[in-house]
Amino acid sequence: MKKLLSLPQNLVDSFHDITNNPRDEWFCTSDPVDQKLGSGGGTAWLLKQAYKAETDRCEDFEKWLGREKRLLLHAGGQSRRLPAYAPSGKILTPIPVFRWGIGQRLSQDLLSLQIPLYQRIMETAPDSLHTMIVSGDVLIRATEQLETIPEVDVVCYGLWLGPEIAKNHGVFVSRRDSPDRLECMLQKPKIEQLGQLQKSHYYLTDIGVWILSDKAVSLLIERSSLGDGEMRKYDLYGTFGCCLGDSPSQVDKEISALTVAILPLPGGEFYHFGTSHELLFSTVAIQNLVNDQRRIMHHSLKPQPSILYKIRLRKSDSQIKMKTSGLKTAVLATDGKSPGTTFSLVYRTMIGALNLCPDSVSISFRLMTKPMHCGNINTTILSPDTNSSHQYSLYSLTSKSSTYT
Repeated sequence: MKKLLSLPQNLVDSFHDITNNPRDEWFCTSDPVDQKLGSGGGTAWLLKQAYKAETDRCEDFEKWLGREKRLLLHAGGQSRRLPAYAPSGKILTPIPVFRWGIGQRLSQDLLSLQIPLYQRIMETAPDSLHTMIVSGDVLIRATEQLETIPEVDVVCYGLWLGPEIAKNHGVFVSRRDSPDRLECMLQKPKIEQLGQLQKSHYYLTDIGVWILSDKAVSLLIERSSLGDGEMRKYDLYGTFGCCLGDSPSQVDKEISALTVAILPLPGGEFYHFGTSHELLFSTVAIQNLVNDQRRIMHHSLKPQPSILYKIRLRKSDSQIKMKTSGLKTAVLATDGKSPGTTFSLVYRTMIGALNLCPDSVSISFRLMTKPMHCGNINTTILSPDTNSSHQYSLYSLTSKSSTYT
């Protein structure tokens, strides 16, 4: 299965060197610098760029589209809510080895953990479905056997999640007397609206795993294109998706005519890595999936992932030293109190955050009292001493607390 990736512009040329993934299986590009295309327009752009690179337009696009199965992974955002990974993109976020898992690698990242499930799904998909579209800032797990995928134009996977989560995502709505048919898709519905729906309907929360037939892809490209062949901004989920179903929330007769299947992901788990806050708490949640101590390895190194190493920082301090058991990556996270607060060292969550020796970490820094905001995350910069060329970042555990530089 060919993988097509939309990446930050600065990562495109170096992706294959960093990951060692073969160029003939992994195609990379970025969205136009001066134009926002949205998820739908970005999908159309990614397909067209891959088509040009592979065929030089010597083959009909529809024929090329139906030649093989492809995974389209969108990871080209600017990472403003996860600034530690703005240079490389969230897709290469390092993920700690699961303390209860086997067969993993110390160098594993979000991308390498995502791909196996997507491959399993596409292996079970009918031959008429060639294009899978997924997001690069989530980790999805399925702990049970996958269901048979029907022969339809659009397949969307969802999870049974509570309204407190569903209100921030898209939801697939079906009537209780016909649960196998999509009535409509809603984007970020209010909790009150979901409460009313549950009286006569079911809803599944969209997890961003879509499979499209060639017919559906052609319609998506058509809606994402201007008359002169240029691309325009178009939303796969908020526009295309809301036109699907028997009673769609938006009107487009051609899209509404597409056949749709909404499938619950068996034993599905959804972990978002879109913000610094989500990165920390998704990592802890995954580590805590298994609490049976007989199945947990390396007790002496890290008996519980949410046990944090504490450091007391004062304005008069100029250096931190801490034992790190030979770990190679680390990130500092504040508890959000005033200057002179306690900070927590959360290891193996950010590459290059600290300059670590084999068994200890020593950094020089200065603390001032001016807050520095980066998107929705308040970020404190630990400035190195004059003898070092590194810069270290301190990320808040919560988006509402104040940190200081």
